[in-house]
Amino acid sequence: MVSEPVIEVELVPVYTLRRTDNTRKVRALYNLQFPPDTWMGRNQAHWMLSNDVEPVAGFCSAAYLKDLKCGFFTAAWVRAAVRGGGIQRRMIRTRVNWSKKQGARFCLTYCAADNYGSLYNLLRCGFQAYWKSGWHVCVLKFEDISAHTINAALKRTSWDKGS
Repeated sequence: MVSEPVIEVELVPVYTLRRTDNTRKVRALYNLQFPPDTWMGRNQAHWMLSNDVEPVAGFCSAAYLKDLKCGFFTAAWVRAAVRGGGIQRRMIRTRVNWSKKQGARFCLTYCAADNYGSLYNLLRCGFQAYWKSGWHVCVLKFEDISAHTINAALKRTSWDKGS
């Protein structure tokens, strides 16, 4: 009797990134993951990352600064066990597309000096990084935007850590 060869397959869970209006849940996750940071307020769009097994594997948020036509990415977090599969880049692209639909001329965010994973993903998605006050400020321009406009957006978000 000839036996069939055994093929081992590792199943990779599929995660879904969905827009949510559950601000309370996102804020609780934000406070858990970024305890020293200040919550950016209610006027944001939020997305939750989940699958059938894990109700929360990550989240991301963005705000639209209408007068500056800026999509500001306020937060992103992916659970350590599911990092490395392109999820954060999907979150970035989702927020870029949302910002464009709002009418944004550019997107803006920042990441800590030692957060090379986030910086790498932002660069891979077309952002340019600048060093300011010990942080990486990352900008994706859809059209020509002045440094003055970018600085005005930083000040508006209360990000400008004292510089």
